[in-house]
Amino acid sequence: MLQIFICLFLDNHVEAQLVLVASWRSAKESLLLLQHIACNFPLDSSSSVNDAVLSWHQVISIGDHLRCQLVQSVHRGVFEVAYAAFKAYCPLLWRSTHVQLSNIPDKWARSITDDISDGNTSNMICVTRRSAGLPFLLQALLGSAKCPQGQECLNYIIKSLLKLVESITLNGSDVAVSSDSTIHALNILRGLVKDASLGDEMLPYLSTCLTVAIVGFSSNNWQIRNASTLLFSSIIIRVFGVMKNFESSDKNRLSSYEFFTRMPELYQFFLQRLEEITKSDDLPKHTGLYPLLLVLSRLYPTATRTNSRLNKYIPLIVRCRQSPIYKCRVMAANALLSVLPQHEYSNVISQLFISLKKAGISRNSLHGTLIQLKVLISSKHCSSTFPYICSQLICEDITECIKSSKCMVVYASYIDLIINVFLLNNPLSEDFQPRVKETLLRFILDCLQCLKQTCSLTPGCTMFYTSVAKLLVYAQLSGIFTDGIKTCLQSNVLEMKYTALKLLSELPQSTKVAWDELVVVLVDMANHQIDLSCLEKIFALFFQLISQSNYEEILKVSIQCARFVSPLNRDLYGAFIMCKAASAKHVIIANAQNIVLKQGYISECLDQMYEGILLNLDNSDFRYVVVNAFLHLQNVLEIYNPLITIKAWKLFLLLLVDEVADIRQLAASIALTDEVATTKTSNYASQRCVEPLFMEKILGHLVSLYGKQHPQLCREVCSFLKDLQRIFVASPTKQGDSLVFDPSATNSYYKAHVTTEQADRVLGLLDSL
Repeated sequence: MLQIFICLFLDNHVEAQLVLVASWRSAKESLLLLQHIACNFPLDSSSSVNDAVLSWHQVISIGDHLRCQLVQSVHRGVFEVAYAAFKAYCPLLWRSTHVQLSNIPDKWARSITDDISDGNTSNMICVTRRSAGLPFLLQALLGSAKCPQGQECLNYIIKSLLKLVESITLNGSDVAVSSDSTIHALNILRGLVKDASLGDEMLPYLSTCLTVAIVGFSSNNWQIRNASTLLFSSIIIRVFGVMKNFESSDKNRLSSYEFFTRMPELYQFFLQRLEEITKSDDLPKHTGLYPLLLVLSRLYPTATRTNSRLNKYIPLIVRCRQSPIYKCRVMAANALLSVLPQHEYSNVISQLFISLKKAGISRNSLHGTLIQLKVLISSKHCSSTFPYICSQLICEDITECIKSSKCMVVYASYIDLIINVFLLNNPLSEDFQPRVKETLLRFILDCLQCLKQTCSLTPGCTMFYTSVAKLLVYAQLSGIFTDGIKTCLQSNVLEMKYTALKLLSELPQSTKVAWDELVVVLVDMANHQIDLSCLEKIFALFFQLISQSNYEEILKVSIQCARFVSPLNRDLYGAFIMCKAASAKHVIIANAQNIVLKQGYISECLDQMYEGILLNLDNSDFRYVVVNAFLHLQNVLEIYNPLITIKAWKLFLLLLVDEVADIRQLAASIALTDEVATTKTSNYASQRCVEPLFMEKILGHLVSLYGKQHPQLCREVCSFLKDLQRIFVASPTKQGDSLVFDPSATNSYYKAHVTTEQADRVLGLLDSL
């Protein structure tokens, strides 16, 4: 800290970032120091204490200072540190036997809610978003209240906050004027819901908070909508858990019985809100519909009496398919799948098909119906109705209705439904299949004709192009349309090319596709391809399809496309390196005698790997790709060549000290021979104590290979090993000539003193030879 201030005065100029860093660190250390003093120094809380250092007045003064920092600091980092200090400080007051101290937290908490209720927050809190440190303040006070007095205070505070947000539930969207008290109350409730230490205490209030948040979605005031959205997301995480991926799993769902048993008030509230929103023939753009459907989509029916209660939701959710909001139509389909019992599948599917045939059906309703059909048909409970689904889906009434809509989004949804029913799941009888194939072929030709007439500026054209590409690829794999893949790859539409390449890269090589002819088409595409996303998929396919018969063509393409590939584009560069390493492996096999060609190509490949690692030290996925690519060139470590051997060993050692254990394990497997390894690869990754010993064995192997005939190569490798610290230290950020941030190591595994000592021992061994 002193060094920063000296630098500031010597340079004779003040830099904004430097002042910010100095102020932030000063606040951080001072707050933590005050908390440590208050919690650890003897307190004069009774007359029997003779060695007291602090009086109770001083302890309260420290608490007032921490509280002031929480509500008046503008820098988020400051009030987060103040929160940590204040949270550690508050138990001292709650547990105190001194009456004047034990009553202080309750007094502070009640004064905050009273000030918010009266609107007296202008002098209490700084003007920043999400009420700044105010939620943190109450989290610290209430989260540490593990005594009867604290529980009473917690109940009082939460009831006071819920009373402040009653205006939302009473007036709904009529709340036109922003209320600071309402905003602060919503933000504080969000903080309390998120706090894990208050999980059990907040359970009785979750249903009321969820009601407030859902109604707040419909407010005319943006600030209330924003705060309600944040509160809603916190409640969803608290009730259903954190989503591990974009698609909800069983771990992020609850049974309908369990959910409505925990929060019984929500059953009638959801029912009333859905009836209110869907009562008109044309659904309005109601912002409160999406959160209702989102909660229902996280439920699943149970074999109990609650199924009959959930049946009341089914017709209301089906009507939500008419919503003018795209996301609401999609979420309505997911919600329908969640609440629909198995015995109702056939009835709902038949109703949806009947609605498709109605005259004058709107595009929104048409699209929503198709999405609901797709979701229901994709489930495992409609196998009994599959023949009926197939016959209805290809009937002329529905196909003409889709064409007459002249909507690309509707067309794309219908194509996806066709793919899902006929091309992915096809348990049809042999008598029914010829009719289906004839109908599908005619439908594919209609899609290609529509494709020629579609403008790229048409809304939904991207979805249409993607769906058509899937249709053509799967149609060729099913033997319905012979040139589907080639048509996509040679199309002028970028979305069709990318979708076809992506599907092909996911296919196993055992799939019946003319792979040799496909390589010719891909080579021609790569020579004329300027889109980097397509180029990435092309190189990924090259890596899968490369063989001794076609590697020369792929080799030429990789050389020509090298100018388009940048290490900063990690996905493309990773696919490029994998393809090039596989090509180099075939070059080594085919050109064993042609040293010039072999060493030139391998040297270029090693350079690109090394450059890619240096520019992506913060990305372990990319380094994992590089070490897998290097596995194809592992023999170059033991074959001396002045141009490539030193590069191979530098890259190998760089991977061997990687921060990720799996990468180190793969790198170790490159040189794990009987002479080098004393343990198995699994032990190398799991036992840290063996790793320095393994590095010594590797360096000893290096000396045994090149120590007598090429000692200079060994010295260069050891010098590189000693200089690795320079690579693994981030470059400092500078403002002018002043150092603002200290350089920090980017590899927590690498220990410079260990590798330096090992390299010095090898250098000493070389001198003795």
